[in-house]
Amino acid sequence: MTARSVKKRLRQAACGLLALLLSSQGWSSPALTAEDIPSLRRDYQLYQAWSLGRNYYFGTTLKKDRIMALAWQLIYVSLLPERYPDKNTLLSFYQQGLSSSQYAEAKSKAALLKEKYHLTDALSEAQLAIAYRVRDEVNAWDKLDLGLPPQAVSAHFNHWLQWLAERGNRALALVLDEQASRLNREKKFPIVYGQVVIRGPEPLGMVQSNISLSPEGYFVTQAADHSLTFALPGYQPVVIPVDNRSIQRVGPVVLKKRSHSQGTGVVGRVLPWRGLQYGNIVLTLDETNTIKQSDPWYHPVIPLTVTPAGEFYATGLVPGKYHLYITTAGVSTAIHFTAKEGEIRGLSLIDLRARAGESKAGKA
Repeated sequence: MTARSVKKRLRQAACGLLALLLSSQGWSSPALTAEDIPSLRRDYQLYQAWSLGRNYYFGTTLKKDRIMALAWQLIYVSLLPERYPDKNTLLSFYQQGLSSSQYAEAKSKAALLKEKYHLTDALSEAQLAIAYRVRDEVNAWDKLDLGLPPQAVSAHFNHWLQWLAERGNRALALVLDEQASRLNREKKFPIVYGQVVIRGPEPLGMVQSNISLSPEGYFVTQAADHSLTFALPGYQPVVIPVDNRSIQRVGPVVLKKRSHSQGTGVVGRVLPWRGLQYGNIVLTLDETNTIKQSDPWYHPVIPLTVTPAGEFYATGLVPGKYHLYITTAGVSTAIHFTAKEGEIRGLSLIDLRARAGESKAGKA
């Protein structure tokens, strides 16, 4: 089978799959609600932890590190529902060849990472079921009621704190009040307060900003730069100028995904491919100007479906430049491509068999 015929077949298959997905969504599926947000955020964290474990194991975009690979897999397993099928077997692949002391080191690192990124709560079976049901409803976030405070409330700092306290956030309100008092005593003006929300599943900790945010997205801080910046890969960046008033409300800052649809995606095939235990594929959006830190947790990866035959696809992409990183059969490569609005980008066959020392005869 030629590369052209493989590409044609994959494009046709992807278009057929998209038609099936689009026809099966919407009418019979319950709408996304605000109550679904925690489930989707935890599901996103689950995928990110799983992806980081594999990335460290294979050294796809990160330096190969078996200890860190096991640490992230430990986190992944800890976030799964208690009765998740075969949960107790998911560590064996990462543990093989490691000593008991290395396992202990990985376990210690996992505990520190869970605390650092607030990954302490496992999904329930109900939450995971919700995530499976609504995770592909890419446009539903635009219409979702995020439960923000009325402008008349948020315009006054004390009223805003009272609103938070009345909704189960009393401890947070006390912390924010103390932060404002400290800044006022130290005359660190202008003081700004507000909240950042994301119309999407990414955790708020992934937002890049020139100010510190709480895990819930709230902030009370000095605007030393007289402007606030907020960015997240795949989302429209937000820049807010700040005047010289002593204390002022900002926002709410709502990060909205750039134009996207299920009809925008990528499809391709890599050879050789022997399965997920022998290779790894990572898809990322090129956002080099957005992400300012090297911490891999803040570099979100895009969910990618890979078949046992090495075929892969992703849909619901935003238009832009992407990087596809592949590690298989002991060799690695990087593919760069551009996704256009409403287009399923078909990549040519990524044939690494010669580099892997395999014969092309009889394999397609």
